[in-house]
Amino acid sequence: MRRALEPLRNMANSAATVTSDKLHTRIAMDNVPSELEPLIAALNGMLGGLERSFQRLSQFTADLAHDMRTPIANMRGATEVALARPRSTDEYQMLLASNM
Repeated sequence: MRRALEPLRNMANSAATVTSDKLHTRIAMDNVPSELEPLIAALNGMLGGLERSFQRLSQFTADLAHDMRTPIANMRGATEVALARPRSTDEYQMLLASNM
C-alpha cells in the first residue's frame, strides 16, 4: 500500500512547493501511473492559468501606479504653490475645485 501511494505523496510534495512567488513550478509527471497523468495535467494547467492571472494583475497594478503618478504630482505641485504664501479664500477654493 505504501508503494502504491508513493506517486500521490510525490504529487503532494511537489504541490506544496508552489507559492505565489513560484507559480512557474509544475508538478512533475515523471514515473507516475498513467491513471494520475490527467490529474497532474489538469493541476499543471490550473497553475498555468493562475500564473497568467497573477502576471496580468501585476502588470495592471504597475500600469495603474504609473498612470496615477502624473495627476498626483500635478495636484501636489499646485498645492505646494498655493501654500507658499497666503492666498484669498477664493484662490484656495479654486485650488480645491481644481484638485477635485
